[in-house]
Amino acid sequence: MTKNFDHQAAVRQACAKNGIELDELGPATGRFSHQLEQDLLGYDIVFATARMAIEAAAVGLSSATHAALRGCSTPQTCRRGAE
Repeated sequence: MTKNFDHQAAVRQACAKNGIELDELGPATGRFSHQLEQDLLGYDIVFATARMAIEAAAVGLSSATHAALRGCSTPQTCRRGAE
């Protein structure tokens, strides 16, 4: 999920290099969802930043964010942060 063309290019390259099938969603892709909480349930991991990463975590997905250099957001790390 991306609104930024720079992030989109980096994720495309990383997925291609590692044989990961990529579906794209967000303003940078021109593809939108009006039922994001339902659509996300069909995925194992989301590459996203900011609000989009929070939305992915809210439905229980792991999210590799821009902060992936410091770690990933998972349902477990979100719960730890709320304690």
